[in-house]
Amino acid sequence: FGELVALTARAASAASAAVGAAKNLPEVEEQQMRDLQVTASDKLSTLQKDNDSVYFESVPPEASLPLATGKVLAKPVALQATVEAAEETMLGERSVAELFLDLVDKPRAPKPKEKGPRRITAFGGMAGGEEPTRTRAHTPLTHAHRA
Repeated sequence: FGELVALTARAASAASAAVGAAKNLPEVEEQQMRDLQVTASDKLSTLQKDNDSVYFESVPPEASLPLATGKVLAKPVALQATVEAAEETMLGERSVAELFLDLVDKPRAPKPKEKGPRRITAFGGMAGGEEPTRTRAHTPLTHAHRA
């Protein structure tokens, strides 16, 4: 936990330096650096308090801390090779331009006409010849219901 406190102190120091360097940047970027400094300082205060009251680990000097190393998340690939491979496998003999023109030049099917609102006729049927659905209210009474 002591190493975490020391690394966070390094981050807070770097954030303070970034605020000083951001004086020549637009206001938005300068504010972002100030926000970063506040966040790093708040986190450092919390970690120092936790270490002083819970963990009691010694905080190593900054010079003894390892440097942060990055991780390679993806390998770079030449764009032209990627495009050529895609064209060979997916397109066959046709070019991207030909496929695009095929998509753009295709005539579109007409949209189906929307039906207007349904109307009920005087005899209880639907105007389009459809029958309305029957509900319990339309069911004729039987002898059992009359009792």
